[in-house]
Amino acid sequence: IDHVYYGNGRKIGNFDLMQLGRMLGPDKYPFDKHFQYDYYELTFVNRGKSKIFADDVESTVEEGEFYISLPFETHNIIYEENTDTDIDFFAFRINDRSLSKAFDSAIAKVKASGNRVFSNKKINNIVGDAIAELEKESDFSEKFLESAFYMITIYLIRTINRKAQTDLTVYSDNGTTICYQIMNYIDTNIFTLYELKELSKITNYNYSYLSSLFKKKTGKSILDYYYNKKLSVAKTLLEENRISPTKISELLNYTSYYSFSRAFKKKYGISPRTYKIQNPEKISEKSTLENFNVFLKS
Repeated sequence: IDHVYYGNGRKIGNFDLMQLGRMLGPDKYPFDKHFQYDYYELTFVNRGKSKIFADDVESTVEEGEFYISLPFETHNIIYEENTDTDIDFFAFRINDRSLSKAFDSAIAKVKASGNRVFSNKKINNIVGDAIAELEKESDFSEKFLESAFYMITIYLIRTINRKAQTDLTVYSDNGTTICYQIMNYIDTNIFTLYELKELSKITNYNYSYLSSLFKKKTGKSILDYYYNKKLSVAKTLLEENRISPTKISELLNYTSYYSFSRAFKKKYGISPRTYKIQNPEKISEKSTLENFNVFLKS
């Protein structure tokens, strides 16, 4: 069962649904490494056991657990050998501003801890109900699905925050949490972030304070983090070999291809065009290409 909605997704109330479904692996549904764009994804292991990767960082997900994937990361799943695996997945964006802010704050804690694996049977059950509803839509299906997505998101926020309360070493310092919130906002809005002063709105602190705090906690400026993230995304897009270096520079809001090329060469010691030639396509998946083609037009 695989409902995929490319580009801006399917609008359901205050959510953009990108993908929702269920797969059996590994024989019946092999999984290919792919680059995820501007949406979150939950992967539920209902049966079996899997290793899930984000930018080559591995997490083991046991039966009954779920994994949180973040925007603009490369993802992969390796099923446990000789084991039938049953996996549900839900990919989405949140357009409710207050809910999105609370969710981003929770995700900042996920990034701070490095833990992507959680457990909450209520969330698993609601995702299963949503899959069943989408398979056979009827009266009020959109209302049903929107309500389900709200419950999933709220339960997810509570689950993350509850686990965070037990990890005092990471969260006892509010300044550290704010820094991870900044990182998460930059990471998830890399194509649409035009001014770093936007960070004041999502943290409720003035930018000069945030800049000073970030430098103190990380040893680097917010601007350095932003530039490095842009170049990291550019490198991954070049490895995909789907679009030209010039288009990548435009997507990442460089003033010109020259400024992009100069920054890329300074960081990686090679020009974007040369890097593209020397690194043949590493990530191949039809849905990734189709998704990105529509993403470029939207």
